[in-house]
Amino acid sequence: MTRLVLLALAFSLTLPAANDLDALESESNLEKRADKALILARQQLDAATKIYRSGDIRTAMAKVEDVVASVDYAVKSLAGSGKDPRRSKYYKRAEQRTRELARRMTDFADSADYQDRPLIQKARDHILAVHDHLLDQILLRKKK
Repeated sequence: MTRLVLLALAFSLTLPAANDLDALESESNLEKRADKALILARQQLDAATKIYRSGDIRTAMAKVEDVVASVDYAVKSLAGSGKDPRRSKYYKRAEQRTRELARRMTDFADSADYQDRPLIQKARDHILAVHDHLLDQILLRKKK
C-alpha cells in the first residue's frame, strides 16, 4: 500500500514538469523569466533526487533532463533580454545558480548507482558549460 502511494506521488510530481516551462511564458520580463526557470531547475533536481531514492530510476532520469531543459530555457531568456551581461544582476544570479546546480548534480551523481551516473554526469557537464558561458559573458568585455 505504501509503495502504491509513493508511486502515485512520484507520478503526480512528474506531470506538471512538461507544463512548468510553459507556465513561465506568462512572465513578460525575460530576466525574471530566466530567474524563475533556474528556481524551477533547482526544484526539479530536488524532485529527481527524491524520486531516485524511492527507486523510480526512469522518472528520476526524466527529471534530470527537465533540469537541463530549464537551464537552457533560462539562458535563452537571458540572451533574449538584450541586456548587457556586465550590468545585469540576473546574469550574476544565473551564474551562481548554475554553479550551485552543477555542485548538487555532482552530489547526486556520486550518490547514484554506477550504471545510472553517465546521464547525470552528462547533465552536470552541460550545466557547467552553461555556467562557463555565463561567466565569460559577465567578465569579458566586448571589443569595439
